[in-house]
Amino acid sequence: MRKQEFVINILLIAFSLAMVFYIIPKWTADPQEYGLSGGSLPTLLCVVIGLLAALQIFSGLVKGLRPDDGKGLTLGVVLHVVKYFVPMFGIIPLWKYCGFMIGSIIVLLALLLIAGRRDYVRIAIIAALLPAGVTILLLYGLQVPTP
Repeated sequence: MRKQEFVINILLIAFSLAMVFYIIPKWTADPQEYGLSGGSLPTLLCVVIGLLAALQIFSGLVKGLRPDDGKGLTLGVVLHVVKYFVPMFGIIPLWKYCGFMIGSIIVLLALLLIAGRRDYVRIAIIAALLPAGVTILLLYGLQVPTP
């Protein structure tokens, strides 16, 4: 495991802990009389992300830390990671003020553009259909209110 990967996994664990213990409880609606809480799925996903990052750190430490190909942890690497975290931190407030569908579409558009996708028709289709599919699954399949 390179030092860059180690730092990124630490950030993923910190992000997951912040989401599970602060952001999700603070920004999701109270549970309804039926189904699961609106924070159940995001909490589960953040726990999985944190556990996978911890497993990757454990595996990397067992094998040993490798050098970062002579580059080290540069400002460019840190900015590259931060530009993905900013939209992810913004999703909960966007859900509160814009609704689940609009907030998810905005974040997906931002993440796809940051990732370098330039096929705008495909980006629009993915950004619209993915939140719609999740909404249908949550509301009708699991009877969970959307955040």
